[in-house]
Amino acid sequence: AGCGGDTAAKGRWRPSDELRLFAGAGTDGELAALHARAGGGVGAASVGLELCAARGDAEGAQGVFEDMLQQGLEPDVVTFNTLAKAHAARGDVEAVARVVRDMASRGLEPSLVTLTTTVLAQGKAGDLQGAQLAFDTIRESRMEPNAASYSALVVAYTSAGRVDKAEELLLSLPDAGLEASHIIAFNVAIDAHARTGDAAAAARLLDEARSRRLAPDSVSYRALVKAHTRGGDFSGARKVLADMQTSGLEPGVVGFATLASGLARSGDMAGASQIFDELCALRLSPDMLLHTALIGGFAECGDLGGARRQLELLRGQGLRPDLFCFTVLLKAYARAREWAAAEPLMQEMRAASFDPSAVSHGRQIITTLAA
Repeated sequence: AGCGGDTAAKGRWRPSDELRLFAGAGTDGELAALHARAGGGVGAASVGLELCAARGDAEGAQGVFEDMLQQGLEPDVVTFNTLAKAHAARGDVEAVARVVRDMASRGLEPSLVTLTTTVLAQGKAGDLQGAQLAFDTIRESRMEPNAASYSALVVAYTSAGRVDKAEELLLSLPDAGLEASHIIAFNVAIDAHARTGDAAAAARLLDEARSRRLAPDSVSYRALVKAHTRGGDFSGARKVLADMQTSGLEPGVVGFATLASGLARSGDMAGASQIFDELCALRLSPDMLLHTALIGGFAECGDLGGARRQLELLRGQGLRPDLFCFTVLLKAYARAREWAAAEPLMQEMRAASFDPSAVSHGRQIITTLAA
C-alpha cells in the first residue's frame, strides 16, 4: 500500500527512490525526476558520482556529470572534486586539469581537496615533479596540507621508486601536526616496502608511526604481512597476523589470503591449506584470488586431486572459475596426460566464453583433444 506511481507524482520522497538513484536504475527521465525530488538534485547526483569514483569508473562519473548539466543542475565544489577524484585514480592528469578549469570558469575556487586530487593524479601518472609542484601550490594557496595531501605525495614518491624520499617526507612531519588519519600516509610507504619484500624496512616504518602515537590499522598490518610473505618469511607473517588479532583488529580475508597465496607459490600446500581452513573456521568467505592461488599451487605440485577439490570448493561458494583457473588446470592435465579428465573442463571453458587458445594452455592439449 502507498507504493504506487501517484505517490511519486506528488513529489514525495521514498526510501526506494533513494536506492534507485544510488544504483542508477531507471531511464534518464526517471532519474532526473528522482534528482528533483531529492531536493535540488545536485547532492543526490553527487551520490552517483561518488559511486563511480569509488569503483574507478571515470567514464561513468563523466557520464553522470554530463547528465547533470543536461538536466540544468549546477555542479558545486563537491561535485567537481568527486569527478576529479575519479579521473585522478587513473592518473589522467589532463582530465583533472579540465575539471579544475571548468570549476574556475564557473567562479568556483579550488579547495584543499581539489589541489590534493591534482597531486594524486600527477603521482599516479608517474610525474613526480608535477606532483611536487601541485603539493607546493597547496602551501602557496595558504592552505595547510592534511593527511590526504601527504598521502598523495607519498604515492607520487613511491610510484617513482623513491621510497627514500617518501620516508624523508614522513619523518619531517612535526608531531604537533599529526592526526590519527596520518597513518594513511605511512601505510602507503609501508606497502611500497612490502611490494619488494623488505619486511625490515616496513616494520621500521611501522614502529616510527607508533613512536609518533599513530595507531596502526588493518591496512598497516596487512602490508606488513605482505612484506614478510614476499620476502619468504612465512613465520614472520603468521606472527604479524597474531599480533594484529591481539591488537583487536581482524586480519579479514585479505590478511589470510596474502599468507596462504604466498605459501602456495612457494609450494607449501599443507601450510596454505591450513591457513585456508583457519579462514573458513572464522566464517570468512575465501575470495577468488585465494581459490585461484591454491588451485595454481596444487597444479604446480602435480596434485591434481587437490586442485580439483579446490575447484569444487570454489564452485560450492557460488563462484565461477576464471580464465586463470581453467588455464592452470588444463596445463596440469596436459603434463599428466589426463586427456579424459581435461575434455569436460575444456568444454566448460568454452561455455564460459573463454577461448582455449594455444597461448592460454599449450598447443599439446588442443591437438590431442581435437584428434
